[in-house]
Amino acid sequence: MCFTRWVEVSLKMLVLILTICSIVSVFGREFATSRHVNIEELMSNERILKQYHLCIVKGQRCGGEPGRIRQLIPELMLHGCSNCSLEQIDEVRRFTEYLYKHKRQMLADVYMRFDPFKNYRQQWLPRLVQLGFSQQLLLL
Repeated sequence: MCFTRWVEVSLKMLVLILTICSIVSVFGREFATSRHVNIEELMSNERILKQYHLCIVKGQRCGGEPGRIRQLIPELMLHGCSNCSLEQIDEVRRFTEYLYKHKRQMLADVYMRFDPFKNYRQQWLPRLVQLGFSQQLLLL
């Protein structure tokens, strides 16, 4: 696969975290059938957080909920989480803020994996700011 095609495919697979934002939350119509991810548990359990990080960012030991989230992130980014509930968006915002304050490198890894050129974060920035996201943590 040539590099430009790879970049094109990669760009289609990218958003926030929203994510680990993006990442680690459960939202949208595909997520409705998924088991709920306990954001509080992720923020308080280093071992579980590391498992999610290795799966979502590095593709290692992917199974269960982290693997499912990793597969759904590209679609969420592409559509800007248009099917997300306000509760789900709030969880993503809280988790993103936690990563920004306490695990900045993990957040940077997620952004580099799913939105290295800030295309999706720039595209959805006005909407995300309206929803309470800090512009500072989105453009890290």
